[in-house]
Amino acid sequence: MGEVLKTEYAAQAANYDQYWTLGSPLVRLDTELFLSALGQASGAVILDLAGGSGIKARYALDAGAAAVDIVDISQEMMREGQKTEEILKRDVIRWFEADISKPLDHLPLHPQYDIVMAHWPLDHADSYRLLFI
Repeated sequence: MGEVLKTEYAAQAANYDQYWTLGSPLVRLDTELFLSALGQASGAVILDLAGGSGIKARYALDAGAAAVDIVDISQEMMREGQKTEEILKRDVIRWFEADISKPLDHLPLHPQYDIVMAHWPLDHADSYRLLFI
C-alpha cells in the first residue's frame, strides 16, 4: 500500500492545494466542519496525521496553535507545504515522512499533544482492519 500511495501523491503534489482553494460547495463544507471541530486552538501543540501539504495545519495555526507536527507518507506533498511555509515566513511546522498505519515510535515526536487530527486518512486504507487496531 505505501509505495502505491507515495506514487499517487507524488503525482498530485504540485496541484493538490489548488483543489482546496477552488471554493466548491464540498470543499467549503469540509472546511467549515473541520474549523468547527477544531475550535480555538490557542497555544496548542498539534499532531496532524496524514497532514500532506499542511492545509489543515495552516488552519490550526490560524486558530492559534503554537506548533504542528505533520506525519505523512508523501515527501513531495510535504515539500509543497514547506514551500508555502517559507513564503509565509513561518517555522512552526515540523515534517516527518512515515506511514501512519505503522508504529511511529521511531520519529522524534513530542511525548504528548493537545490535539491529534487526521483528515481523510482512511480513504486510502487497503483494509478496514485498521479501524479495529
